[in-house]
Amino acid sequence: MLKQAIKGKKITVVPVLGNHDTWIETIESFSSPNQNREINHFKSQWAEWLTSEALQKFEEFGYYSMPINLLSGKKVPPGSRVIVLNTNVCASINWFLYGQRSDPGGQIAWLEETLLEIEAEGGLAILLGHYTPN
Repeated sequence: MLKQAIKGKKITVVPVLGNHDTWIETIESFSSPNQNREINHFKSQWAEWLTSEALQKFEEFGYYSMPINLLSGKKVPPGSRVIVLNTNVCASINWFLYGQRSDPGGQIAWLEETLLEIEAEGGLAILLGHYTPN
C-alpha cells in the first residue's frame, strides 16, 4: 500500500522493524544471524529502499546502516548515514533475550563502530528505531 501511495514521488523511505512486525509479537531471537523468518520476509519487501550492503546487514539481525541519499535532491554532509536499530532487543517480554542479555545480535558493538566511522568521515548520523528502550 505504501509503495503505491508514494509511486512517482521523490520521497526517501527508510524502513524500521517494529515490535508488532514479528509473530509472536515482540519475540525475536538474536542467537544466530539470518535465522528470523520475519526479517527474511521484510528483506524482500524492503529491497528497493535499501542498498545491497544495508540489505545484507539487515538480514542478519534486523538492523542496518546506509548513506543518506535524499530523493528530493537536498544534500547532507558527505559521510552521513542513517542508522536503523532493531529495538526489539529492548522488549522485556521477549523470552529469547533471557539467554542473550549481553549485546543481542552484536548490535551495540556494531553501532559503536559505525558511529566512529561516521565521525572519522565528518558526517552526521540519524538514528532510527521503533520500540522504546525500557
